[in-house]
Amino acid sequence: QISATCSGRIRGLLVADGGVVHAGDPLVELDPEVPQAEIARLRRRLYEARIRYALYSKTSAPSVDEVIDPDGQDLKIQTDRIVAENSLQQTRIRIAQQDLQLAIAQMRVERVTLEKARANVPLARERLSMAQELVEQKFQSRASALPLHQAFLEAERQAAISLAKLDELKIVIDQKRIRLVEAEAELRRLTAERTQQAYVEATGLM
Repeated sequence: QISATCSGRIRGLLVADGGVVHAGDPLVELDPEVPQAEIARLRRRLYEARIRYALYSKTSAPSVDEVIDPDGQDLKIQTDRIVAENSLQQTRIRIAQQDLQLAIAQMRVERVTLEKARANVPLARERLSMAQELVEQKFQSRASALPLHQAFLEAERQAAISLAKLDELKIVIDQKRIRLVEAEAELRRLTAERTQQAYVEATGLM
C-alpha cells in the first residue's frame, strides 16, 4: 500500500515502470511551487486568525513582519478589515450610549421646566384668588379678573404638558437603556464566539 505524507503536483517520477523499490524510497518529485503557495496562503490565514484573536482577547497583535507574503498582498489592508469588523459593534454601543446621554440631558432640562411650571401654578392661583375677592367686594369688575383666570389655566396646562413630556422621556430612556444593554451583551457574545473561533483557527494552523 502506497501513501503520501503531503499532497502536491507531480513534477517527475523517480523510479522506472516495474522497478524495485523499498519502504521509504522516494517515488515522485513534487513541484515545489505548489506547496510554497499553499504555505503562503496558510501563513496569511494564520496572521488573520492571530489578529482576530488579539483583538477579541485584548492581547498583543502579531507584527506584519512575522508573516512572509510572497504574493505581495498588503497585510495592512487585512488588518484594517479585521479591525473594522471588530469596531462595528463597538460603534453601535457608542451610538447607543450617546443617545442615552442625550435623552438623560433632555429629561434634566424638562425637569427644570416642570419645576418652573409647577411654581407658576400657585402664584397664578393666588393672583386669581385676590382678584376674585376684589370682584366680590365690588372693587373691580369680573372682566378685569378674566386675564388672571386665563393665566391660571395656562399655568396648569403648561405644568401638565411638561409632566407628560417628562413621563415620555422616562419611557424613552428606559428603551435606550435596554438597547444599550442588548448591544453590550451582543458584543460580549460576539467577542467570546470570535475569540474561540480565532483561537481554534490559529492553533489549528500552527
